[in-house]
Amino acid sequence: IVAGDVCAEETAQAMYDAAKELGGLHILVNNAGINNRDKTLQTTVEAFKNIIDVNLNSVFAITQKLLPIMLETGGSIINITSSAGRAPHPNANPAYGASKAALTMLTKELALEFAGRGVRVNAVQCGPIETEMTKQWTPEYREKVMNAVPVGRIGTPHEVARAVVYLAGPDAG
Repeated sequence: IVAGDVCAEETAQAMYDAAKELGGLHILVNNAGINNRDKTLQTTVEAFKNIIDVNLNSVFAITQKLLPIMLETGGSIINITSSAGRAPHPNANPAYGASKAALTMLTKELALEFAGRGVRVNAVQCGPIETEMTKQWTPEYREKVMNAVPVGRIGTPHEVARAVVYLAGPDAG
């Protein structure tokens, strides 16, 4: 286990060192993400940059650091993104959707670049999932979301994990 700030270079280096020590790396899941509810005029540039750093820049930095090991062993990279990257989200900071849209494109670029070299890159683009972020919703907003979801409920982390496990495995080749 490597614990650390995903935005810190030391964390990416510690991940690299641990993977080398263990003899390789076959699966990388980029799952860090933050949001806040501030609208554009209430968002400081620093807060905007922080969301972009955690949701996008950290994925690039960690992936870039670990790719040389994965190119030796082969493997799968799975990025967790959001439907807020496809359409504006009324309850999210503008940086959240922008970061997730950019992460979706980064995933496509990496997939194109490394597919022929033994590293698959995919994304799980989630709709509303029961997490710490959704616990912040007002009861009124939760009801509105539930009414907009065809199955009438919010997804679970377990469902996302199952999609990730599938993409990480050989059946997703």
